[in-house]
Amino acid sequence: MAAAPTSELGKFEGKPVHGTRIAVTRAGDGLSEAMKVDPIILHQGDTVYVVLECAVDKVRFDPIDKTDGVARVHLLKAGTATLIDGDAVRSALDEQRERITLAKEADQGVQRIGFDLAAAHAAGEHEDSPVDECTACWDAQNGAIPIDRPAKKARAARKPGAPRRRRNTTTK
Repeated sequence: MAAAPTSELGKFEGKPVHGTRIAVTRAGDGLSEAMKVDPIILHQGDTVYVVLECAVDKVRFDPIDKTDGVARVHLLKAGTATLIDGDAVRSALDEQRERITLAKEADQGVQRIGFDLAAAHAAGEHEDSPVDECTACWDAQNGAIPIDRPAKKARAARKPGAPRRRRNTTTK
């Protein structure tokens, strides 16, 4: 991930601090206490969202392999914890995932051009005038079958006479 400039993170015993990390202790304890009050059955494969109240218990500095620097590690001691509805945190998690992706791409020298057409379409920016390069606009205009819709309903939803969207089946 793109690290903050070393000057912003300072030095520890003369070594530059190249990044920060977090380690959480006692996370299960707080959640187990919450589960005693509000029991819930979870199944393998379930995705749950957990909110933890933490206190910074300690700070340590770990060497970073193949560098002359260290990472500042914040040891957090978990307190109260609870499961939370995914809708309450989804946008924050999505934003963080995007920031992580952009940082990784920047580290690899990837530069994005323009903007995300799918996001602009989802935000309703193409309602008045569809954008030729936007696949979602093309799908909406031509009655293409969304992947997550059952085929029977999708066939009924396609506009009569609209061409079917076909996959490129040529091989090299």
